[in-house]
Amino acid sequence: MLDFVFDAGHGGKDPGAIGPTRKNEADFVLDICLKAGSYVKEQGYTVGYTRTNDKFLELYERANISNSLKPKYFVSFHINSFTDPSVNGLETYCYSKGGAGEILAVNILEELLPVMDIPNRGVKTANFAVLRRTQAPAALLELGFMSNPEQESKLSLETYRNELAIAIAKGCIETLGGNYKEQPVFTPVQETKPNYDYVELQKELNIQGYGKLAIDNIPGPKTLAACPTVRIGARGNITKWIQKRLGISADGIFGEKTKKAVIDFQKTNGLVSDGILGKNTWRKLLGL
Repeated sequence: MLDFVFDAGHGGKDPGAIGPTRKNEADFVLDICLKAGSYVKEQGYTVGYTRTNDKFLELYERANISNSLKPKYFVSFHINSFTDPSVNGLETYCYSKGGAGEILAVNILEELLPVMDIPNRGVKTANFAVLRRTQAPAALLELGFMSNPEQESKLSLETYRNELAIAIAKGCIETLGGNYKEQPVFTPVQETKPNYDYVELQKELNIQGYGKLAIDNIPGPKTLAACPTVRIGARGNITKWIQKRLGISADGIFGEKTKKAVIDFQKTNGLVSDGILGKNTWRKLLGL
């Protein structure tokens, strides 16, 4: 039995609420959901997900996934919206008052309030499908309002999304009777770009057809855009560059030691610690 199933709302053809600058709910909640799951796992608990990428799921599919995994608790991540852009606030939902779902919703709300510093709209009940259909006690989170310009701006900051994820993790762990042990993960490493040979990376990205970059030893947005997703099993000069950048033996083979070094780097920089080099990890590696 898992401790939690985390459900990032919307996804795929359904972007959810759209903010004033056209950012969407689905992307933000997926990021917060995965971060929260990572922090819960680091504390020794188990987490499953209804989605881990930009994928559309029907509401009944989300409940079915959770029911098949048989978690102790289910948490669904959302961001609200309203026609009046001045409206903002945090609210959480449970299916009915007086049960374990309400305790979960209260605990997460109380951890989020001091972090978000927005009006408290309280714990409410609702007949939402994911609350009604899930067999586990469930809570649904509305993490402010996408329609509020200030809130959309804050949600655009990775540091803010990290803070929300930690608060949610704390509320979840408290519900299981545990105590969240603080991890030293939010001291970003400050790098000086000339310390690394970006020429070598830019040349290799061009050779492998990922881009047509100017070889200028200056990592900017174009270099970042050309960097591929790299994970365990990869081989070659891009992996060798990553290994040099991380200060480990550079044999060009992405094995368990390289994965561990990537995870350590991700933890140090407040990233999702999955050992995979996606755009956020590349951004930190490039000092952007």
